Amino acid sequence: MPVSHAQMLRPGLTLGLLAASLFLSWIGFSSTYVVFPNMVLLEKCEELGIPQAQCTSENDRFLEAQAMQTEFMSTYMLLSSLPCVLVCAFCAHASDCIGRRPLLIVAGLQGVCTYGLIMWQGLRSPWVVAAVMALNCLSGGIYGANGNLLASAADVSAGWSPTERARMFGRLEGAIWMGQTIGPSLGGVASNLLGPQRALVVPTLLSASCAVLGVALMPETLPRERRAAFSWRRASPLGGLLLVRDVPHCLTFAAGLLFAQWGISTGLTSVPLFCKRTLGWPDGTIGAVDTVYFAANGLGLLVCMPALARRVSAKSIAMLAGLSSATTWILLANVVRGWELFAVVCVAFASAMIFPIIRTSLVTVLGPQLNGVALGIMSLVELVCQLGAPAAASATWHVLDVRGWPDHVAFAIAAAEVAVALGIFAVVPGSQLRFETSFDVDRLCEGERLSQT
Repeated sequence: MPVSHAQMLRPGLTLGLLAASLFLSWIGFSSTYVVFPNMVLLEKCEELGIPQAQCTSENDRFLEAQAMQTEFMSTYMLLSSLPCVLVCAFCAHASDCIGRRPLLIVAGLQGVCTYGLIMWQGLRSPWVVAAVMALNCLSGGIYGANGNLLASAADVSAGWSPTERARMFGRLEGAIWMGQTIGPSLGGVASNLLGPQRALVVPTLLSASCAVLGVALMPETLPRERRAAFSWRRASPLGGLLLVRDVPHCLTFAAGLLFAQWGISTGLTSVPLFCKRTLGWPDGTIGAVDTVYFAANGLGLLVCMPALARRVSAKSIAMLAGLSSATTWILLANVVRGWELFAVVCVAFASAMIFPIIRTSLVTVLGPQLNGVALGIMSLVELVCQLGAPAAASATWHVLDVRGWPDHVAFAIAAAEVAVALGIFAVVPGSQLRFETSFDVDRLCEGERLSQT
């Protein structure tokens, strides 16, 4: 009896390597949540002639430095994320054409170059920002690399039942969230010991570790017979969405995911602002709230998701995720004591379960030849949220200041955004979340050939 490519891969070992890569890359990326703002604040103090030792709230010009830091970070996030949005679909389609492993290695090397450059030069010079933008075009940033790693997992699990695939994606998603549990604390410790700029040695080394894993241990998961021919249509920025326009429920999944992710991003952006302004908490305590939130979601994915996937329908899990997230932000809108924050964020334990459900649906509906494109749609939605939600949340807080409205309104807005996602998933027929392959790849390729002719 012939041995399949998936059997030759030793699925358990390959998925373990993929989980390790996701875990390490997200520890490195999330460590910058603390390092970058602190580093930029010191740079702005330096521009104002404030010595590093005096860059504290006791200095008369500290508020001016903070305002400059906030403005710079908003601009930097926009400029560094925009190339990722533009090349995300290209990288996803490229992985369907040339295989996953080359892009996994490129993503690790891109992280080494990006973090190493900023560790060497800081973010004072415009050419450094321009170089970061160019480097992000290589792999689509952390979310593009994320999609490629998960596409490898979809290749390995091509012959599995939909339930087992959902459990597998849940565990890999859990590695991402647990990485974000550890990363900010590690970044804070490194920043205190080495200084913010030198602390970037942490994500640099972790990116190098991912590159080494890709070169030395990671097998190629996409067999040559399943690789696609290159198509500029699929490689365009909206290529994945154009591809599934004839499969309406895929667009529905993407819309629901957009509102769910936007609401989560809005809420997470609002937490530190609320804690500082309303509760007067220091950064360390605020970071502890974020840690509890990420840990609750990570445990939910690693412990609860595998059990639920075997016992309830995919739609039920999607509804639970939406209810968990919406309830969290509604409760936060009514918090009056600081300790209540830690209890409330634990309610969000099921929020991230929506991601493995949507991933399983997309890769199964589109079939094994389009795993990269399918998960590229997810990456694109996540990048759009990363690009827009924090800026929108900051604008919301400005409006609250101007109009004198209570700070709790920000969480009510996050809850409303998640409620829209919950409504979308509520009207999706359960049959569309049964993970049935319904996409005719041969018909798609024939249609593309005719359109090109």
